[in-house]
Amino acid sequence: MGARLFIVLVTLWITPLCLASESSLDRWLSWDALTASFIQREYDASGTLTRTSEGVLTLKRPNYALWQVRSPDPQEFYANALGVWHYDPWLEVATFHPIDSDGSQVTQALFSGDKSILEQRYAVTESEDQVLLSPRDNDSQIQTVSIILSLEGYPRSIELQTSLGHRSLIELNNVKIGQFPPEMFEFTPPPGTEIQ
Repeated sequence: MGARLFIVLVTLWITPLCLASESSLDRWLSWDALTASFIQREYDASGTLTRTSEGVLTLKRPNYALWQVRSPDPQEFYANALGVWHYDPWLEVATFHPIDSDGSQVTQALFSGDKSILEQRYAVTESEDQVLLSPRDNDSQIQTVSIILSLEGYPRSIELQTSLGHRSLIELNNVKIGQFPPEMFEFTPPPGTEIQ
């Protein structure tokens, strides 16, 4: 579930800051690239905390993300328009997940960066500092995605609720806007890495 959850999460970042008078969704879609540290807490269906991880996330719209888990178990996820590489340095294993391997048009809509496609695939509810997305596809594993925004449209937190009652809360800190070369998001397996 971790890789699938990551794929959905990354797609949220990659869909295309501005003035407070804009809608929350427009503010969310307006920035081009950012980096931030994160703390992710995962909860089971009973609300029990099952895992906490920390790391760094770098995003570049429309198609790039680098999610680096630093602790407790280092892992790296490299996303582009074709899919996501998941690399586990401890196991020395890398796996590629093509975008359409999930068969999810909802995920592809998030990668598109197109507001009209996003709204076609998700029911969007907005408040001053929040965008709430509910997939229109009843078979989606993700039930809701709640994005809390800064005034500029940068994410402060993202919460995902699954259809099985699991919840993942990602809090972002030290958000910085920047320019990042596409090469930064390319995965090259280290020598000896097993490709699955």
